[in-house]
Amino acid sequence: MLSVLNEFWPHILALAAVILTVGLSVQVILEQRDEHATVTWVGLLWLSPFLGALIYLILGTDRIRRRAIRLRPAGPAVPALPDPQVAAAQREQIAQKVGPLDTLSRVVSELTHQGMTGGNHVALTLGNDIRELTTGDMAFENMLQAIDGAEKTVILSSYIFNLDGAGRLFTDALIRAKERGVKIRVLVDGIGGFYSWRSATRYLTQNGIPAKRFLHSFLPWRMPYLNLRNHQKILVVDGKLGFTGGMNIRKEYLSSQTEEPIRDLHFRIEGPVVRHLSKTFAREWYFTTEETLEDFWIPDIEPRGQVLARGIWSGPDEPIDKVRWTILGAIAAAQRKILVVTPYFLPDESIHTALRLAAMRGLEVHVVL
Repeated sequence: MLSVLNEFWPHILALAAVILTVGLSVQVILEQRDEHATVTWVGLLWLSPFLGALIYLILGTDRIRRRAIRLRPAGPAVPALPDPQVAAAQREQIAQKVGPLDTLSRVVSELTHQGMTGGNHVALTLGNDIRELTTGDMAFENMLQAIDGAEKTVILSSYIFNLDGAGRLFTDALIRAKERGVKIRVLVDGIGGFYSWRSATRYLTQNGIPAKRFLHSFLPWRMPYLNLRNHQKILVVDGKLGFTGGMNIRKEYLSSQTEEPIRDLHFRIEGPVVRHLSKTFAREWYFTTEETLEDFWIPDIEPRGQVLARGIWSGPDEPIDKVRWTILGAIAAAQRKILVVTPYFLPDESIHTALRLAAMRGLEVHVVL
């Protein structure tokens, strides 16, 4: 018996290597979006079947996307809330406003299946001066005033929501709104919630406000999704007044509570595009709680300004990286200048090449980190 096994063992091993290599090569070809990565992985698998397979299974598989697709429930997460069809005359009007960037507008429409909305007001108006909310003092003051003025609904999403000097301002305002009969939903990321020793979501829940954590668990075997996070910062009041940008809720943004406050950008938004913020929150809230936010939370909105705007939702469970493709389209459509302001600048090769080509075309390209 042993002599038979010894005789056929090399053939069995070779057959297993071929089956393993062919199977993983097919998976690489179907999954990898970069042709150079595809060629590299397939070459490694055929040159060293078992070692190559081990390395690929550890480093090469797109587990983030597969996990996200598996976690995202099948079917619509929120009621179908399509934006009104843009009439031909209105579409022509939008094309005239965006001018040479109309091609980019059409590309993003195809990517997102979400129409451009007109009649929006973006940023903060102080007299005749229009400025972004560039400090926590300014942004938080405006957000808290909006919550105190809420009559029907408040939805709030943040990566970090610390129960510190800044967080207390928000929890107190939310509790006051709840006591007035306002319906409230709060979503905080499961990892971002650990930035505070005391849990803001638990404190809000104890005070009768529905507050949940996104992909959160204290059990290690139920927390394999450390890389699937929700970094959205969204506040929408009465479905009509929205805030979004880069600011978390923590005292480090307030000059009154720290010597060197964090500088970031946050925007105050009015107009139809606020529905895009509400729909994005509703999707993540359904994913976390399986509660559907009905039309009451996402009403139709009258025009409030002259700004054209669109919300772009993206995530690892999407077949196309909408944000990345939009950035590439914007770089390609630029005619004079490209300005990039970001705390994290880790462009892939395609974006890096696009920026370099833009500079070679004679465009001004500025990157602020």
